[in-house]
Amino acid sequence: MVASLVVSLPPMFTGGALEVHHRGRIATYRGSKKALSFVAFYSDCRHQIKAVRSGRRVVFTYNLLLQGRANVGSRPGRRAHRRARRLRSRSTSPPRTPPTGWSTY
Repeated sequence: MVASLVVSLPPMFTGGALEVHHRGRIATYRGSKKALSFVAFYSDCRHQIKAVRSGRRVVFTYNLLLQGRANVGSRPGRRAHRRARRLRSRSTSPPRTPPTGWSTY
């Protein structure tokens, strides 16, 4: 998995913004009031959904996968290979409890 794709239906709710945190910056996405909204972000980005104050928030979330072998010789390929190795090594340890409000998918 290299990224996530979030597809939001036009909102029939208030609140519920998606925040994506990356390298000390925060991007907030509220979606379109009249059309589908799409947001994609890399797997190493922390993200959270703010509380829905009224109505229902409907989204479809997809894991974006890299098929085949990554080019481990390239700089991005080496980084991805190291991250995958770290994730595999952590998968045997019990999961940490995320801070309140953070999604865990």
